[in-house]
Amino acid sequence: MKRGFTLIELAIVLVIIGLLIGLGAGLLGPLTRRSKYSEGKTTVNSAVEAITGYSIRTGRLPPESDFQRIVPSYKDPWGNELQYFLDNDLTSSICSQNETDLIVCHDTSCANYTENVAFVVISPGDNYNYQTLDRGNNRAFVPPIGTENVDFDGSDFIRAETYDDIVRWVTLDQLWARICTNCGACGFYESRSVCDSNCSVNCQQAQCGNNPNCWRCP
Repeated sequence: MKRGFTLIELAIVLVIIGLLIGLGAGLLGPLTRRSKYSEGKTTVNSAVEAITGYSIRTGRLPPESDFQRIVPSYKDPWGNELQYFLDNDLTSSICSQNETDLIVCHDTSCANYTENVAFVVISPGDNYNYQTLDRGNNRAFVPPIGTENVDFDGSDFIRAETYDDIVRWVTLDQLWARICTNCGACGFYESRSVCDSNCSVNCQQAQCGNNPNCWRCP
């Protein structure tokens, strides 16, 4: 004769099932946040690569007004629009500039910083709060993730809270290494594409005279 479950046994099974469901629900939130954060980093990185590619082709940075048209996606996984901040002098030419006014601070006091930054791309992250940019002083504050009471960006609202912005920046030196070249012996720096097609004119503008090496791009 087959014996069925007793009420005590059924209760134990239900308790175990409840515990498993609770454990799964507890893990789901952190896993979802981690997945979105990873997706957000990919979105920001893709935007940076698109801007860099544009710079290689044109010898200049795109203005803010062209940002959404150039990047693969201008919204992060949470639906926020990415921020793009740059030194506007680089929208006319990168290779003619030796420095920029944009600084990235690595702590809230800006004791440690990277200078001569060309541009930054920012996602506000999971808290929907843009915390990084201090536009008035041309600074981007990027303290370690988890730093408490941070909000330097007043473009949306001031709400100092735990820092979670996803940020990537590119320096002028990094762009120079990929874009700029010396047009032959004349010392006139220009983007590679312009140098290849018009180096002789540029060297004449630099008053190289009749130097036969002047028009030969490396």
